[in-house]
Amino acid sequence: MEKNRVSDQTLCSAFSPGGKFYVTGGTDKIVRVYEMSDPPLLVNELTGHTDRILTIQFNNNGQCCFATGSCDGTSIIWRYSSSQWTSIVLVASVDQQLISAASKFDNKTNQVTMICWERLTDSYLATGHTPDCNIRIWNTSNGEMVSLLKGHTNEVFVVECHPKEPRILLTAGHDGQVIIWDMLAAVQLKVFQIEHPDADTLYSDDDLYTTECILQERQGKQPLLRKSTSSK
Repeated sequence: MEKNRVSDQTLCSAFSPGGKFYVTGGTDKIVRVYEMSDPPLLVNELTGHTDRILTIQFNNNGQCCFATGSCDGTSIIWRYSSSQWTSIVLVASVDQQLISAASKFDNKTNQVTMICWERLTDSYLATGHTPDCNIRIWNTSNGEMVSLLKGHTNEVFVVECHPKEPRILLTAGHDGQVIIWDMLAAVQLKVFQIEHPDADTLYSDDDLYTTECILQERQGKQPLLRKSTSSK
């Protein structure tokens, strides 16, 4: 997996569901798609970002579809179908108004640092931004912004969709806040304050209906927050 220049750095990568493809992004602004043969084969280079690529995540349904986020202030949804790649560019301007399918964007105020697909149908994409610390929810079929989630006062480092409830989103920020949202209505359902604003989150299924959310320290791996939700 070679880079074009010695100075180029890979900043993010992701495997497709099933592991057939591997995608990378980095400082050279190019998305590279590899087929995981032996050795891995570079099958495509996708251009569209104008600054470093910070985050990549595949959708959940097994199709060749993924999203990228960049320092240029955009997220791009890439889809491979009928032997060609298509893309939807998602941009939010400074006044929070949407510019979808954008070809040019000069304001680099809000870098896209986090991405998460809604898990059940992949109908929505949540993106975390800095420095405005807001979360944006996008319709993945047409690129329209559905809602804007305001509440954090420092950079958001966790954006996690619920595995069973498509409207529920959990975010955590360096402001020490953990917020559970109805992401489509842009409503805060619950806000927690934690002492160590640097953690990871995970969901675990206790049974068919109950899902437990665990927030834990990155260093000590001590649970900071445990909450159970029921889909009954």
